[in-house]
Amino acid sequence: MTISVVTALYGQQYVQYLDRWWNALCGLNRQPDEIVLATIPGDSFGLFKSVPDWCKSEIIKIEGKADGVHGPWYDGMKATTSDWIFGCGIDDQFSPDAFDQVDEASVHEAKIIIDRIQYLQGGDWPANWNPENWRDRHFAPGGVCGFHRSLKPFWDEFPSDLRWNDYAFYLLALKRNVRPFMATTTRMIHDLGTNHQTVSGVLRDTSRDMEANEQMANFIQNLELS
Repeated sequence: MTISVVTALYGQQYVQYLDRWWNALCGLNRQPDEIVLATIPGDSFGLFKSVPDWCKSEIIKIEGKADGVHGPWYDGMKATTSDWIFGCGIDDQFSPDAFDQVDEASVHEAKIIIDRIQYLQGGDWPANWNPENWRDRHFAPGGVCGFHRSLKPFWDEFPSDLRWNDYAFYLLALKRNVRPFMATTTRMIHDLGTNHQTVSGVLRDTSRDMEANEQMANFIQNLELS
């Protein structure tokens, strides 16, 4: 099974994390076959130039034109060519064992890998998959878990300004009866954003939360989940 990694950079506040992101990638037990780097047109933040000499993975460079809060992220996801796809924000870090159970998930014909994440500032988000409790965002893992390429069309079903797109991804997977694989691996170390502003971190613009929640309510209503 081949693996793609996707990351995006579309803000000056993230440039400081480039080296940390690549160093964590270097420490993976299994290297990805493909790395998709998505950024704004012109690569003004230097994402493409940041690729270290040791990296032997195929590199795909995307100058995304997607609008909305997630910028070129969706374009990066859709540009992947591997069997399995893992996204990781440039201010987050992959855990060394992130891809260790991809082959096992494939044997079980799963389409998503339910794993855990750790928080850089302490604590973790366990590998939850509790469909009956879907109204609680913690019913599934934090961030978007590793998923099979057959789910790539999902990224055409989310508005690019949908702030809580990881939650929407899991709800859509639930609605479509996507088969999960319960892993024992840790996917990433998530930075809660205590010293830089992010879309969902602790220093986010909370004045936008009401709008984001309304977006999710509309998305859920259209899914007709019961």
